[in-house]
Amino acid sequence: MRLLFPVMVLVVTAVIIAAIIVLMKPSMHNASLTYVDNLRHLLINGTFTAIYSNNYVSFSTGGASSQVSQCNETTLYSIGSINGTRAILLIIKNSCLPPNTIPISTQEIAYWVNGTSMCNVARLVLDNHSIKGETQCLPHASNELIKSVTPFREFLGNVTITLTTEGCNINYTMITHIHYVNATEWHGQKVYCFQVISESIYSNLCNTTETTFSPMVIQKYHTEKYTCLLPNGLPAITIFNNTIIMEFPQTSTTTHIDAHGTSELISYEPNYFNATAFNELLK
Repeated sequence: MRLLFPVMVLVVTAVIIAAIIVLMKPSMHNASLTYVDNLRHLLINGTFTAIYSNNYVSFSTGGASSQVSQCNETTLYSIGSINGTRAILLIIKNSCLPPNTIPISTQEIAYWVNGTSMCNVARLVLDNHSIKGETQCLPHASNELIKSVTPFREFLGNVTITLTTEGCNINYTMITHIHYVNATEWHGQKVYCFQVISESIYSNLCNTTETTFSPMVIQKYHTEKYTCLLPNGLPAITIFNNTIIMEFPQTSTTTHIDAHGTSELISYEPNYFNATAFNELLK
């Protein structure tokens, strides 16, 4: 009988702890959704420049060839507005082993909305040679496709865009599932972490006899991420597994890429869009 009181205390304590956990979970879940909403606001209406360090292993196959690469990559994202419309600057610098498995060491890509069209221009450093492409603008009413190139676009939710115009049939679909996992700390800041699973398909099928737009290509993505968001919404650290399949109907060829690695924020500048680098790329 003397054991009865301690046992009852333990039972009551366990019930109280369980009740606290049940009460805390909805509160933490609601707070975590605020972080997701903050990221969406940044991507749709905000302005920022952020640099990430990415480390990954890539497995690629195409035709009869295949290769494995281990890469260190630095990626700059700069998002803002130019003349009242959205603009995105992406600069990627990578170093891979074995050497020359990925011959493009630097990519600079600008995306922007011009009226009702989405435009882009790119400069590549390929085998130590700088190559700049011509500015390309997709057909009228393609401005919504800016979502298909927005960083961290899986957090924008489900998207379906269909465009048939000027000899092109363009389709973009993304389906995303976001699940709250836990809260932790990253360099002293509280972060909320999520499991993000997304499937997306982008197809640009153009009649090349009538238009000079992008060649026929179908891109399929399957992405699984464990991502921790800062209070302002930006991802602090991500563990990812990506599968990319690119199909080229004109040549009946397919490229398959699997990439597994991590991405971590190394610097962030709020309310700043790198207009200088953006305009330099447009020259």
